[in-house]
Amino acid sequence: MKKQNRKRDQLKREQKEARRKAALAQKSGQPSSSRSRLFRARTAASTFGVNCCMITENLFDIGIGYIVLGRTKSSNSVATAVFLVDVYCLGVKNGFYVELPHENFLEMLNGLAESGNPLIDIDPTCARKIVAGAVEYAKQLGFAPHDDYPPAEALFGDIDADSCSTEYVFGKDGKPFFFAGPQDTPAKIKSIVRTLTDRVGEGNFDYIVPIDDF
Repeated sequence: MKKQNRKRDQLKREQKEARRKAALAQKSGQPSSSRSRLFRARTAASTFGVNCCMITENLFDIGIGYIVLGRTKSSNSVATAVFLVDVYCLGVKNGFYVELPHENFLEMLNGLAESGNPLIDIDPTCARKIVAGAVEYAKQLGFAPHDDYPPAEALFGDIDADSCSTEYVFGKDGKPFFFAGPQDTPAKIKSIVRTLTDRVGEGNFDYIVPIDDF
């Protein structure tokens, strides 16, 4: 139980940090509309090379973490996609596209690693394979990616996930594993558990939720 509580607390810290960084990015002057962000991401993907692609170390051991893709647009701007990926159940829980000054980009990377799980380099083809695989796995369970996923995903451009030879297995111990997040209301938690029950059957998934909420 203590191990599960530590893991749940870690997940809460990860999600809180993702929301904080998303808010910081929004304040930095990113385009306000999803359509504008999608256009800018596609333009950056077709024009600029990848200069940074990182992932939370041991992502598949802890279940949730970040994938960050950066393409330098100029000496003052990095086109950036950030994904908070739950590889055990819900896919892309958060994601956004933003154009950041270099110093803010580096600050964000440092902040995302503050939880004790450092970011390490990953080949962009494998990063895209993980993101796409997590989204597909979650869709099979009945869960859609975050609303801002399309502009972030567009920054991958023509990066070919099939070029990554690594095979990734989603879920934990052969089945979905749902962690309730700090912003998940009792109603949302019950909805997720109900969806999992409908899709895979009672007893065919694991979950950790606050006792008071379920």
